[in-house]
Amino acid sequence: LRLDDGEPREYVKGRLGDSEMRNYIRRVKDSYKEYMGVDEVIVLGEETIVDNKDGFTYLDQVTESRFFHADMVVKPITNPAGESVAFISNTELSKSGRATDSDGQEYLESARKQFSQHGFKIVDLPVGPNPAMNYANTVAFSPQEGKKVVLLPQYGIPEDGVAYKAYTDEGFEVRKVELSELKESHDSSSLVHTWAGKRIGDNYDDLNGGSPAAKGSL
Repeated sequence: LRLDDGEPREYVKGRLGDSEMRNYIRRVKDSYKEYMGVDEVIVLGEETIVDNKDGFTYLDQVTESRFFHADMVVKPITNPAGESVAFISNTELSKSGRATDSDGQEYLESARKQFSQHGFKIVDLPVGPNPAMNYANTVAFSPQEGKKVVLLPQYGIPEDGVAYKAYTDEGFEVRKVELSELKESHDSSSLVHTWAGKRIGDNYDDLNGGSPAAKGSL
């Protein structure tokens, strides 16, 4: 990250205070609007940013929650019925051990509120003992008109079935990706993207029932 003076800031030695973060987010939103025509950018937990240059409320919240990336928190997508759905991680559904403390759940609740205010239908997803063991960081594609497929990680824990039902209830066809041997990895859910990239690149038959390519919307 670079401040207005152009000087680089290291995350550990000089994190952006809340007031600086607010300005940084404003510039990012302006850039998305100017160069990509984006109407609105949702920044998870933005409401926690206060005008306190010496405080790190926002960064501390994200760090302490252990949900470091937005794709660990939410999967915004259009279901086959044409509804805007936000699949959001919810540690209160965890059965295999708490993924994070109460502060982390407050961060997730903040994301729920934000997407609800934007008209999304909210669907809860469980989380495994490690926040990387989540079900929001999935790969989704449309191999043909009216059909949407989700590649869902499976960690060999009770939450697998709950997440499977959450997606199928919304009309998605779910293909399971077995990651139980890697469930202790802090990058476990992101490995679905690596797996999918290779499978979609090398062999469409298993994923698309013989269609030549997976060129649908994500």
